[in-house]
Amino acid sequence: MSETDATPPDDPGDQRSPVTNALLGYVFNCMHFSSVYNLRAVVLEHFSADAIHKAKETLAQHVASSVVGEAFFTTRRGSSARGKAKARTGKAKEKEEMELDDIIEAMEAMDKAG
Repeated sequence: MSETDATPPDDPGDQRSPVTNALLGYVFNCMHFSSVYNLRAVVLEHFSADAIHKAKETLAQHVASSVVGEAFFTTRRGSSARGKAKARTGKAKEKEEMELDDIIEAMEAMDKAG
C-alpha cells in the first residue's frame, strides 16, 4: 500500500482517530478515583461552559448511540426549557451542568461496554 492510499491518523472520517480534549481526558482519568459529585465540582470550577459544550460535541463525534443511548445526542437548552431540573444544591441546573452529566454518563457507559 502506498502512502497516498493510507488514511491519515488525524482524518476526522477515521473512526480510530484519537480524541484530544483536555476535559474528556480529565474526566476519563479521574472518574474511577473520585465521586461523581467531586468530579463535577472540579470540572465546573475549572472549565468554561463553552469547553464543556465542545467536549460533548467532540465525544458525540466518536461514540455510537448503541453504547451511550440516544439521549446523549439531545441538545441541552438549560433548566428553563427542561422543567427546572435540580442540582444537588437545590438550584436549577444550568446547561453546562446537564452537558457535563451527559459526558460522565456516556464515559461510564463506554467504560462498561469495554
